Amino acid sequence: MPTPENGDEYVNAEVMLPRGNAMQRGRVVKRNLDDDGNIVGTANANPILDTRVYEVMFPDGEVTELAANIEQQKTNHNGRPSIRNSTAGWKLCCQWLDGSTSWVRLSEIKESHPVQVAEYAVAAGIDHEPAFNWWVRHVLKKRDRIIAQVKQRNARYLKKTHKFGIEMPKSVQEALELD
Repeated sequence: MPTPENGDEYVNAEVMLPRGNAMQRGRVVKRNLDDDGNIVGTANANPILDTRVYEVMFPDGEVTELAANIEQQKTNHNGRPSIRNSTAGWKLCCQWLDGSTSWVRLSEIKESHPVQVAEYAVAAGIDHEPAFNWWVRHVLKKRDRIIAQVKQRNARYLKKTHKFGIEMPKSVQEALELD
């Protein structure tokens, strides 16, 4: 019966990983499985899009997880890999007002149009990708908070009818009626 490890170039490979304050050699044992027994991640020729996750065993018997796209990884204080917040390698095709299109780096377009890029990522179903998942949810929540505050201030403004005991008009029509 074929296993996910058959033909996998990383299984049984020796790797040097940060562990504590030093680098230590470990051996890639097998692909990581989720709770249902399915393999985690998929292979891709583009290393940034390669989402495979492996189990690495150190000589003392400790086992840790390692992602195939290690260039997108950094380690936390426990020496375990975690995803680095990066938009490297991503470009989006943008259509401009004059009808022309061009490819723009995600890092640039995210800074100039964060809400539109976040909404596009959700609509296109790519918000789970490492280049998006660390900032999209935050931008959309911030957008919702700002909209709620504007609505709240507008409602508060509309409730005020008097200022310093004088009735305040809300429109030109009301001002003409008060005069």
